[in-house]
Amino acid sequence: MQFKLVIKSKPSAIAKTEILIECYWSRRYRNIGTGVFVQPEFWDQSKSLVTTKHPQYATVNNILKTKLHDLEKAAYKYEETPGHVFDFNALKNISGGKDKQTFCDFIANCMKKETDLELNSVTKYKGNIETIKGILGNIAVDKITEKEIEKLDAEFHKKFADSTVARLHIFTQKYLKEAIKQRIIRNNPYDLVKLQKFRAEPKNTFHTIAELEALEAIPDLPFLIASIRDR
Repeated sequence: MQFKLVIKSKPSAIAKTEILIECYWSRRYRNIGTGVFVQPEFWDQSKSLVTTKHPQYATVNNILKTKLHDLEKAAYKYEETPGHVFDFNALKNISGGKDKQTFCDFIANCMKKETDLELNSVTKYKGNIETIKGILGNIAVDKITEKEIEKLDAEFHKKFADSTVARLHIFTQKYLKEAIKQRIIRNNPYDLVKLQKFRAEPKNTFHTIAELEALEAIPDLPFLIASIRDR
């Protein structure tokens, strides 16, 4: 298992946020809180440490390094026993059940692996994450039930058109299915919810024979309009 110190808030955020230990194992992630809070502006993402601009950077970094070292040491010690593999169950035991992965963090981590996403899709997806987080907060992936889906649906309909609601549900369910694939959850909560199906209005316009003949009979049309009409 690999460990890394991370911060989830945007760099421009003013409020303090908790520094987390991101745990990666078998293509999955979990986060453990360190109990250390700083403003994102003091975080050096490349070094995974607090910058020297922080008034107590040395003390804070020593605390973080110690917590990271203790976790790594516990993992190595656990695997000293023949046949023991340090997985998320072992992580939960030694961390007192404090390991956590929010649904929105899970989506963000999955997006990092989707290298074929276009820039406009990434922007839309980040907006979707913020929307979901605004409704469900920092709920863990394995805590999402049909009640959360119903709550999402109700809030989506309050704020968005039916077509957007349908798109948001497709987005949400995509990553719940990924959570099932990664064995974080067993069942899809969407299977227990009946949602209103969105039916898009057809964009095609059909003309009668009389309308087509009337269009053909219009004289002296501008060239571009006439060429379109002739087609």
